[in-house]
Amino acid sequence: THTNNVDIVATESTSTDFQDIDGLITNVKDKVLSAVFADCNSLLLYDPIKNAIGNIHSGWRGTVAKIGEVAINKMVETYGCSPSDIICCIGPSIRQCHFEVEDDVRSLFMEAFQDESIVKIGEIKDGKQKYFIDSIKAIKGMLIECGLKPENIIDCEICTLCNKDVLHSYRDRKSEAGRNASIMCLI
Repeated sequence: THTNNVDIVATESTSTDFQDIDGLITNVKDKVLSAVFADCNSLLLYDPIKNAIGNIHSGWRGTVAKIGEVAINKMVETYGCSPSDIICCIGPSIRQCHFEVEDDVRSLFMEAFQDESIVKIGEIKDGKQKYFIDSIKAIKGMLIECGLKPENIIDCEICTLCNKDVLHSYRDRKSEAGRNASIMCLI
């Protein structure tokens, strides 16, 4: 639902009703964490020392609300993880080449990340200035600020819209778009 809400899946968790939750973390084996998305960022977190995982849906609203930071902090608080041990894999998502926005969204990214290098000026269309946002660069910077090592951030570098023939893209198909899924489980 494009929040920054992260929930814990515990041993006794039997509910599958995670309302308004865009991230799940656990250290319990055989609990499958899944998230669906169609252009949004997928963040897969793994701490091999504490054996804890997180599966995070980070749409642009969740990215601006720093759901990745919320998830890492929750892993630290709940499982005693050290951010320097956490590995983050970033899945396919819309990339700067196609993430075109207007000033309202650009302003939210600038306010959240204070980094002009994540914005590229686009064309003026219908009298409105367009911008291209590099949400991956913003996420990587946030993860590093949280204490993740740069070498522990693995980006697949796949754009959903550039690869719309094999991946679902909301920007391409709008309400007819299917969903991609990210799935994690400790075994």
